[in-house]
Amino acid sequence: MKQFLCKTTDLDATQAKSLTAEIEGKTQDIFVVRNAEGIFAYIDVCPHTGTPLEWREDHFLDEEFSHIICATHGAQFRIENGYCFAGPCKQRSLTALPLEINGNKIYLSD
Repeated sequence: MKQFLCKTTDLDATQAKSLTAEIEGKTQDIFVVRNAEGIFAYIDVCPHTGTPLEWREDHFLDEEFSHIICATHGAQFRIENGYCFAGPCKQRSLTALPLEINGNKIYLSD
């Protein structure tokens, strides 16, 4: 069953939004992020340290809104696939989540 996460307009200010979702029976911190390629969702856990990526509420991206940045050690991830290309977790990836977008509503699909 799909879960409603947020509206696309919720991404307007920071291009990202932190949320919680039920995944495999557990409540998880996640985030939804947008760029020119589309809208993507990831579990909010750095593959290097296991800490949240979020700098402050709904802030996950660098100043140019071009990459996801880990708040703990500055690792950089591609928005469109969560791949780490710089930092201590280089060549590892964030855990991506499947989305369904219907109009301006974003859902976590199963």
